[in-house]
Amino acid sequence: MSVMTGVINGTSVGLYVNSILIAYAKTATFKRSVNMIDTTTKTSAGVAGSKPGLRSWTCNIDGLVAYDSSANAEFLDGLVTGRTLCTIKFKPTGTGKTGNAQWVGNCYIDSFEVSAPMEDAMTFSASFTGDGELTISDIT
Repeated sequence: MSVMTGVINGTSVGLYVNSILIAYAKTATFKRSVNMIDTTTKTSAGVAGSKPGLRSWTCNIDGLVAYDSSANAEFLDGLVTGRTLCTIKFKPTGTGKTGNAQWVGNCYIDSFEVSAPMEDAMTFSASFTGDGELTISDIT
């Protein structure tokens, strides 16, 4: 077992969409949220009250466009166009990572963008919205 210890270098973690590592990624971010329900009443003495409601999660990825990779911008664009339910995993890349944590969930791509600035690298970004629970498990 090769469990990563100490502070994890973000370079060693990737975003897998339908078991495919997204190529040329620069950043990937997960966010969990809880919709807070307002429970403030007239007798709350002017102090807001709240309780947790629905939970949700999102994921964002940014990277460089490379037409020579089948796991890049064209792949993500096809998932948006097809309104395809995806399974994503946020986990360490490479082999020998048994025992390390991974985040896994089903989602849809809700936005996709490609940018081609003058005299700079062409980039892509995609946002995913969870469909159901995001789970954390050990890589087996």
